[in-house]
Amino acid sequence: YQRRVHGEVNRMIALLGGTVVQLDQRSEKLDETVTHVISPPSARTIKTLAAALTDKWVVSVFWVHDSHKAGAWVAEDSYGYRAPRNLLRGKKAFISPTFRQAASRAPGRMQHARILMEEYGKGILVETADEADFVFIATRENPAAWPQPTRTWEQFIEHIYPKNPQQPIGA
Repeated sequence: YQRRVHGEVNRMIALLGGTVVQLDQRSEKLDETVTHVISPPSARTIKTLAAALTDKWVVSVFWVHDSHKAGAWVAEDSYGYRAPRNLLRGKKAFISPTFRQAASRAPGRMQHARILMEEYGKGILVETADEADFVFIATRENPAAWPQPTRTWEQFIEHIYPKNPQQPIGA
C-alpha cells in the first residue's frame, strides 16, 4: 500500500488496540506473533501464502477501515480468507525434473516451494516420486506421466489460497 495509506492504517490499528509488526520486505519469514496479514485480495505473496498455511487471516485494508468506523474489530469473514486447515501438513511432495528445470528460470521458485511445503506447510519434499502424495510438475508437463496426483506451481498456490473459496470464508 502507499506510504500515506500505510500510516493511516497503522494509526487505526493502534487506536483499536492492535499492534503492527513491520515485516521485512526482503525476508520471506512471517513473524509468528502475526495474527492477520493485510493484503490486497488478489495478492499471492510468500507471506500471504504462509499466513494461509499457518491459520492466520489474510484480510483487506477495508477490514481495518470498517473496524475503525465501528470502534471495535469486526468479524473478518467478509473481508478475507483463513484456511480451514493446513492442507499440506504431513503431505509428501516430489519435484519433477521438468519442474526443476522450469524453476531455474523463475528466481526463487525452488526456495519458495521448499519454504511453503516444509517450513509453513509442515510437509516434506521427498527424493523419489514413489514416496510422494503428489508431484510438482511444470506447466507443460503431462500429468498422465505420473501415477500420483500432480500440481503445477499455479495449482499449488490455488490449493493453498484459492482466489474464490468454495466454502464460506473463515469456515
